Amino acid sequence: LFPQHSGHSLQDFQAWQSAHPILNSISERLLLTKIYSSWWFLVAISLLLLGTLACTLARIGSEWGRHRRTILQANATAISQLKSSLVIDWPGTPAEATAAARRVLGKAGYLVHLHTTTGAQILAEKGWLSPWGSIIFHFSFLIVLIGIVYSNMSRSTGSIVITEGQTVAEMPASYLTLSEAPYWDDGSAALR
Repeated sequence: LFPQHSGHSLQDFQAWQSAHPILNSISERLLLTKIYSSWWFLVAISLLLLGTLACTLARIGSEWGRHRRTILQANATAISQLKSSLVIDWPGTPAEATAAARRVLGKAGYLVHLHTTTGAQILAEKGWLSPWGSIIFHFSFLIVLIGIVYSNMSRSTGSIVITEGQTVAEMPASYLTLSEAPYWDDGSAALR
């Protein structure tokens, strides 16, 4: 609907502007022809980034606290109602029973913990790393969002025609089209 400055040649863009004066007026006021480097797009992406960061940090805090506390906060009645619970009378000490459970259940991917607040209970939990997968995904998403913001704030694109053997000075007048980075100057002649 609205062509982007960086996606079209200057002639094509000017032809669109001439053919659509009303849309051109609207698009210039709302920065719709430079949508990915407009201030409102960068604000929206930054808010998405901050919201995702806040949720991810809150999730990390709850998961870190959860793993620092007892793995399962449950009593014997609640455990016996689970589909995969088992009650065994062990003749040895709780430490020996825990070591045996870790040997057997640890091979199947269970985290085994000795729970002593209501007597000696051995609790095992599978899938205890799964919440961390979500956290890793959200951190990856944050990295992508940071890349989007950085790219849109620092990207400059241009078109230039050079024939074989010709030399051209790197300056804005040499380019057929040039869309300069709105918030960044890397010191090259094209950005001066």
